[in-house]
Amino acid sequence: MSVISTVEATPSRLRIMFEYLEGRAGDEREKLLALLAPRSLPTRSADGESSVAPNALDEALRLGLLVRDREKIAPGGPLDRARRRRHGDVDAFVALVERLLLDPAAPGATSQRSFACALSWLLTRRPSAPLDFSANQLLRLREDLGEEDDYELTSNLRWQNFCYWARYLGYCGFLGVGGKTLVVPDPTASVRRHLADVLPDSGEMRIGEVIAGLAARCPVLEEGATRREVEGRFLRPARDPSRLSQATSLAFRRLQDGGLISIRALADAEARVLDLGDAADRVTHVGRTRVL
Repeated sequence: MSVISTVEATPSRLRIMFEYLEGRAGDEREKLLALLAPRSLPTRSADGESSVAPNALDEALRLGLLVRDREKIAPGGPLDRARRRRHGDVDAFVALVERLLLDPAAPGATSQRSFACALSWLLTRRPSAPLDFSANQLLRLREDLGEEDDYELTSNLRWQNFCYWARYLGYCGFLGVGGKTLVVPDPTASVRRHLADVLPDSGEMRIGEVIAGLAARCPVLEEGATRREVEGRFLRPARDPSRLSQATSLAFRRLQDGGLISIRALADAEARVLDLGDAADRVTHVGRTRVL
């Protein structure tokens, strides 16, 4: 089980529970269930009980966002106070949930493995060829990786819940075209969040050091441990390691276009190539130009 297969475990429900409990010494399970699913909730099973609240709560416990404290349930960990002060409650909560979902050392890492692998796979897809939100992408996943693992993306509901989480954490965007919703792999928000802790306040870093810093902080980004595991299983030809994926390239270009980072290409330095679909640009150094 993960946030993919527990379709009731949406970002908004988990945040409601966490915000309600934050600053408290904990509360009883029944009170949390009543908060998420009041008796007036119309969607109920044959025995009159809704599965929405219990399933969402159980997933929050598996994730480590909440913990059992004797007879009560309490928050599993505090929000980063410095991040909260700089960027607000929502950003601090996103950073906490991202760590719990992706960090191999997090309490729920085993249960969330499918999410981290599915996210790594999504980031290898081309933003120029968005994926249909309404149609499960299991066939495309198996074209890339074979049939050994499905990363729990076995139904439309699971695919859609995965996309909601990926967008919430800043790894994709939704695009409406001709009455359809398309999923665009785009980690700009995530890359920006992590670059804030990688780039120095002034000066530049070599692109290889930047990519290594991002990978160390987030295992699904370029060269991260989970990303390498997933790409290592591909049936299609491996990407040239000097060439960044299109999704990562898009993130760097968008941050540059937004005036948040500077990108330079020096002739005598190690370079990576930004793959922008119809164009390719060399980059050797990256620096911040504004607060990230």
